[in-house]
Amino acid sequence: MVRIVSHDRNRGLAASRNTGLTHASGDFVICVDSDDWLEEDAVMQLAQKQSESNADIVQGAYMVHESDGSRVWSGSHCTDRDGAVLKMMQRTWDHFVAGRLIRRTLFTSNGLRWTEGLDVAEDRCMMTMLAYYARKTDAIDNVVYHYERRNDHALTSATGARNDIRNQRQELGNLLQLEHFFADKETVFRDACSRCVTEELRNSLQLAVKHSDRDEYYRIVSMIDGRRDEDLQWIGWSKGVKGWIKHRYGYIILSRSVAAFFKAIKEKFGA
Repeated sequence: MVRIVSHDRNRGLAASRNTGLTHASGDFVICVDSDDWLEEDAVMQLAQKQSESNADIVQGAYMVHESDGSRVWSGSHCTDRDGAVLKMMQRTWDHFVAGRLIRRTLFTSNGLRWTEGLDVAEDRCMMTMLAYYARKTDAIDNVVYHYERRNDHALTSATGARNDIRNQRQELGNLLQLEHFFADKETVFRDACSRCVTEELRNSLQLAVKHSDRDEYYRIVSMIDGRRDEDLQWIGWSKGVKGWIKHRYGYIILSRSVAAFFKAIKEKFGA
């Protein structure tokens, strides 16, 4: 049976997934993004593996379709709960929700929902929390999901200063939510997440400098200055010595140096 549930307006990815989860009635759920697709027997393959191992989460391989061709991405399967949580948080392991067979009670019993409006990098936050609650995960080697990256109109494909900063704000927003989630949990996760947030703040600062957004720059500076001293040391940050002019000047000099380097290489080798 197929049941279609729709919104009266486009409310974004996070809201759509929440609505789907609210109306789901089965023991397991699987997410598919609007421009992607599943293999015809994907659910059957994943369900069969789940039946054999009684895992809470089962993943398969991805076929990534890009403008220069397609490639299979299978990643590595981590059976250790703590290791999986840290790797997803730090983006050293596949953290995509889409294409995974996930026990529905991981969401419902733990109050996990996506935040409407945060539609970029939302998987990093959600999969880390799901991995924290999962008792067991498993995987199959076969391709079950097709990830479409040739759509220039996709949210993550949009470019330009305004889009770049908007996407970065959303990524940071999801990480801040993850930090809140781990605030009362084990120290190893709490510290690792705090460091990830601080690193993301540094990325946000660099993006604001790149796009000459002074207001965004000082907004991020105020957030960085409020972080723990050990996290500031991790990114080499000293309070009170940073400034827009210094950072902007450093970025321009670095950009020119890099451009000059590649120009020299091109002239030397005739590339």
